Amino acid sequence: MSVELFVGILGLVGAFISALVGIGGAIVMLPLLLYVPPLVGLPPFDIKAATGLASAQVLFATVLGTLLHHRRGSVDRQLVLWVAPAMTAASLLAAIVSSALPPQALLATFAVVATAAGGAMFLPARHLVEEHPRVGEFNRPLACLIGVVSGTLVGLVGSGTFVLAPAFLHLLRVPTRITIGSTLGVAVFAALAATLGKTATGQVPLGPTLAVLVGTVPGVYVGAQLSGRLSPGLLRALLAVLITVVALRAWWDLLR
Repeated sequence: MSVELFVGILGLVGAFISALVGIGGAIVMLPLLLYVPPLVGLPPFDIKAATGLASAQVLFATVLGTLLHHRRGSVDRQLVLWVAPAMTAASLLAAIVSSALPPQALLATFAVVATAAGGAMFLPARHLVEEHPRVGEFNRPLACLIGVVSGTLVGLVGSGTFVLAPAFLHLLRVPTRITIGSTLGVAVFAALAATLGKTATGQVPLGPTLAVLVGTVPGVYVGAQLSGRLSPGLLRALLAVLITVVALRAWWDLLR
């Protein structure tokens, strides 16, 4: 199997999960690119090429996913516009600060926040109102604060949009389907900044990137379609499992 074909398949898998539950695809794509190719006899990607590919795939997947979810009324544009600028500003500042912090401290911070986010997803959902869209009805200052926390994680360790879903659900009381679509909308901004930076520094390999984008299109479409058909409770359960896996992986790396 060629590298391009295999990367296209990985792009399809990452895009499907991203569009299905609205979580940033980097936490899925990066491990796939780093650890799976050697399992099938292909050369592994180095960390720079892997992060470059993941950034490009996440950008493409979040843009397409946001558009598809928006078509069915599952994106709160006001929420996106309140959270994304705060997240971007915090990400830039945290990225500067991160250079002065030890790697173990960064990983510990990520592990603790991921554990809290995963635990929040298992909280009872009795207070959630799924039958009313409630687009535009949320606490603006709290939305900005959520953006700051998420952006700080992105700047420190390169991933943090996974905290948006539990925060939107349990703090802002946003319905599940709108949470998924709006999370993708916010993730577009983080992915755009990362992709521009990676491209400018030559970390986005052209051939594999085109292959991963080709695989992303059907993955996003199928994931978005299935997301619209699954129950909100099942979508929340899938999110909880995915975030918990991320937290466990972080603790494994930290304690090892």
